[in-house]
Amino acid sequence: LQGATVNTYLLEKVRLVDRHANERNYHIFYELLAGIRSNARDKDRLLLESCTPHHFKLTASPSNTYRRRDAVSDEAAYHNMRHAMSAIRMDQEQQLDVMEVVSSLLHLSNITFLSHSQSDACTLDADNHHLPCALELLGVSLLHLQDALTTHSIQVGNELLIKSLSLERCTKALEALIKATYAALFEYLVTQINTCIKPPPNTTPVAFIGVLDIFGFESFQTNSFEQLCINYCNESLQQQFNRY
Repeated sequence: LQGATVNTYLLEKVRLVDRHANERNYHIFYELLAGIRSNARDKDRLLLESCTPHHFKLTASPSNTYRRRDAVSDEAAYHNMRHAMSAIRMDQEQQLDVMEVVSSLLHLSNITFLSHSQSDACTLDADNHHLPCALELLGVSLLHLQDALTTHSIQVGNELLIKSLSLERCTKALEALIKATYAALFEYLVTQINTCIKPPPNTTPVAFIGVLDIFGFESFQTNSFEQLCINYCNESLQQQFNRY
């Protein structure tokens, strides 16, 4: 075996902001919170002092679904993951940079908006203590984040029009930011893995083995358009592999 590559066909980003009853979010959020409990330095850097899954919208569960169904320890899984990151030649600083992004998503899920009755405009709630944490972890300013989440730019000829967003659309913009950031982080990690496991230079490929890893068809009481796309993609990929 000379090497391998990993491709992302579809990432179920909707899970980040809309989960069904008795479902957890992605494991990484729970693993991070469990894994740094005894590490004061990392908790301080990631701004997660005394935080548990109950404290964040991204991980809070009305049905108290916090434990994994396969009985795997989140704390043990976190340390195994950090060991795996070292195995693909990511140093400790790179690993903590990744964890900062994960932590920023937890804090982003808790930020709130203030709606102004005189107009349809909204602003970020500056009194929300999760806001400065998200800003610091993402390395962005309050002004830039507020512009991105509460306004919409429209180019009309040579003129740029700035339109304020309603509370509902601001919330959707926040959800879109969380999903896009998670997807970008996911692709970054896939790239890091591929850099480590790719075939040596000047390797002549002779044959290859394709492995398809997908989730099965799912049907919920309420199915979103994204779930339809996931199901269609899964079935199409399965048929493609079965055919060839």
